[in-house]
Amino acid sequence: MFWQIKEASVTIGAQKTVCSAYCGATPTPKAGLTGQVVYVGNGTLADFIAAGDVTGKIVLADMNPINYVPDWVANQAAHLGAKAVIMTTKIGQITKFELATDLGGGCAVGMQTDVPWVYMARADADTLKAEVAAGR
Repeated sequence: MFWQIKEASVTIGAQKTVCSAYCGATPTPKAGLTGQVVYVGNGTLADFIAAGDVTGKIVLADMNPINYVPDWVANQAAHLGAKAVIMTTKIGQITKFELATDLGGGCAVGMQTDVPWVYMARADADTLKAEVAAGR
């Protein structure tokens, strides 16, 4: 049997945001996941420490494959007790995802993770970052 992406999205309040999934990444349970979102910058260990306890939370991280591969952030989040990861990027980090609305995507075959993770377009993630910063 082959792995097949059915849907990738994040819902905040009544707003459903379409995301992209990476083939090979752990999917969410059928009922989905609910939780507080915490922003961890580039997702380095120092960023996780600065963000505080992520246990039971959904991690939002800027994907920066110049420094590491995306599954590293997802597995670090899992190790620290997070239940899911939303990846995004900032301007200049990943050329192929430079457009604010680009969902990117890719294949994570061999990038097995212990938590579900999706990629959110930069413009949508910037809105989510603002909500997190405002404590909503």
